[in-house]
This record gives sequence, C-alpha cells and structure tokens, in this order.
Amino acid sequence: MTFSPAVLNAALRHVYTAVAAVTGTLTVVGMSQGDATAIGTAIHQIGDGLASIATGVATLVPIVMSAYAGWTATRKSQVASVAAVPGTTVKVPDQKLADELPSNVKAPKDGPIK
Repeated sequence: MTFSPAVLNAALRHVYTAVAAVTGTLTVVGMSQGDATAIGTAIHQIGDGLASIATGVATLVPIVMSAYAGWTATRKSQVASVAAVPGTTVKVPDQKLADELPSNVKAPKDGPIK
C-alpha cells in the first residue's frame, strides 16, 4: 500500500466517526457539550496536522529521491557498485579514483586506459 494524503484522510474519517460516537455517548452520560466540542476540535486539529505532515513528506520524497539518483549516477558510485560484486576486479583510468574505492579497484600501472 502506498502511503499518501488520500489514504491518511480515509483513515482519519473513521477516527473522526469513532470520536464522534464516543463523545456523543459521553455527552448523553454526563459530559458537558463544551467538553465534547473541545475533544472533537482537538481530534480534528491532530488529524489536520497529520494530513499536513503527509503532504510535506509527499513533497520531500521526490526531492530526496532526485538527490539520491544524482549521487548514484556519479562515476565513483557506479564503480563502487560494480566493485561490491564478489569476485570482480574493476580497472579504472584514474589512480585518484582507484585510491578512493575498495581494494579490488585497480588503476593501470602504465598510465591511463585509452
């Protein structure tokens, strides 16, 4: 299931219905109308806050994912991914890049790969 503001709002409708039933019952039993209204208002504020959080997270996810995609597209990251496969040796044209990566990444001894 994908978490989205629509899913949260659907769940909150059930919470609101349950709170209304409980506060209605408590009002009949003896709670004042003002207390029941205050409880209902507080629950709605919590629900609105959760909906705002869900909207904010839904907005931030594409931003974070684009940054992650950019980072994983770097040459260093791609070479590190290949080097992480057991039994592989990766040859790169740059000694500086080879020094920054795992030991199975090798730079050519006689200069850059052509």
